[in-house]
Amino acid sequence: MKRFWSMEELHEQWSVSADDVAQMPDKQQSGRLGFVAQLAFYRAHHAFPDHRGALAPMVIEHLAGQVGVFAWTLNDYDWNDRTGRRHRESILDYLGVRAFDDDAENAFRAWLLNDALPKEPNDDTLEEWITAWLRRTKLERPGEYRLDRAMRSTRRTHDDGVLDRVLGHLDVEMR
Repeated sequence: MKRFWSMEELHEQWSVSADDVAQMPDKQQSGRLGFVAQLAFYRAHHAFPDHRGALAPMVIEHLAGQVGVFAWTLNDYDWNDRTGRRHRESILDYLGVRAFDDDAENAFRAWLLNDALPKEPNDDTLEEWITAWLRRTKLERPGEYRLDRAMRSTRRTHDDGVLDRVLGHLDVEMR
């Protein structure tokens, strides 16, 4: 993750609105900052941070200033306890992000098969496209195991289809 940001970048990529601040459910300072930190991080990366170290100190200072607390209050925030999980659920509801259920997986596989894989992207590009697709469709990123399984299966289907088309163009003797 990027560690140094210009003031312009901080304002552009890490600012929260008055509506965002109004969503903060906690009265405790650490909870307020933890909530906006998770919200801002999710907007930037379409994923939630697991710990404070995922955010640059400059970003934490910037967010703390927006909610009127000290940056050190984030030290008391537990990212993975009940409060952190509740904050993530509230953020997903607020942003209108839906769970990656079976219907979403089917739509993802169809997009991957018909739109993404035929363009033969490298792994980094494909990852960017997947993140962009999940954002556009307002779907929560599935766990790594489920995502990997869907990608491997769909890639195999794509590759088999390509090989079948090539085989179809060969004459009988060449087959």
